[in-house]
Amino acid sequence: MSRKVLVWFETMGICLLVLFAGCATEARRELAQADLALKFAVGDAAKYKVTQEDIKDFRFEQPSLDKVRLEPRSTTVEIKFLQQIESVDEQGNATAKITIRGIKYLVMDKNKIDVDFDSKRKADRKKPFAKLIGKSYKIRISSDGSVKVLDANKIRNAVRSGPPDRASNLLDDKVIQRRHEILSLPDVDNHVLRQGDTWSRIKTPPHRLMVQKSFEKVYTLKKVEDREGRRLALVDMNATESGVPAEGVSKMSSGMGIFANLFDTEETYTGEMVLDLNTGKVAKYNEKLVTKYVAAEPKPDKGPDVLTITLTYATSVEMID
Repeated sequence: MSRKVLVWFETMGICLLVLFAGCATEARRELAQADLALKFAVGDAAKYKVTQEDIKDFRFEQPSLDKVRLEPRSTTVEIKFLQQIESVDEQGNATAKITIRGIKYLVMDKNKIDVDFDSKRKADRKKPFAKLIGKSYKIRISSDGSVKVLDANKIRNAVRSGPPDRASNLLDDKVIQRRHEILSLPDVDNHVLRQGDTWSRIKTPPHRLMVQKSFEKVYTLKKVEDREGRRLALVDMNATESGVPAEGVSKMSSGMGIFANLFDTEETYTGEMVLDLNTGKVAKYNEKLVTKYVAAEPKPDKGPDVLTITLTYATSVEMID
């Protein structure tokens, strides 16, 4: 074989390697790209479980008196529902019928049960919460996960016959909105992103804090992967305190006012979402805010008296069979 032929083969080999490397790189780029938007089609149906926790933990340690005072309080609400898409407009917004399939409602006060309802229990079928099972309301869901309540009057009437109770608290427009909205999605006009891309929101938590404040929530598209025949996008969220008030909030509440200076504050605000890119549906979603306030009063003999107040607010959404 002549030297010219060898050079030709070597040159072709190099070109093919470059070509294949370019194809592999392009394939990786395509794999890492994701359309982070909800998708809807008329007739679609999905079952979800939403769990919301509100925990307040009060702990007062007094070594000087050998006393510890504990006052834990918690409310946990779990709702299972069927989501059926009735219509979709040109902008991709869906009108969805939400039918409640199951409810658990547990309130603990100082380690004692205040309210305990489970729709699966036969003994609970005559309680006010049971009136909500099988009842429906309608919402509008946008592709960016935002929600607006369209019609909840019928389900409200189901529990309006008697005095106000905790069942009614589940049907306020803002409560319904928080139950169904997905905050981990980017803006409608910028939803096609690549692995590593970030976007942010400045929000004031809907829960009461001792010192009200806004947080900048930074979302990151951490990974796009194929798993069991599904293409999934994994999004992480980490938030820090923002000096800029959230949109629609002109002035932050002073909360405890001058007493806020007595406490050291620790905050952790995190979240994650798994979006099924094949169906445009959320597989899992959660956000959790933990705020700890600590105040200590020095004592000369047995150490300081320490007051610790921990507030935990968590919400999670999971698609179920």
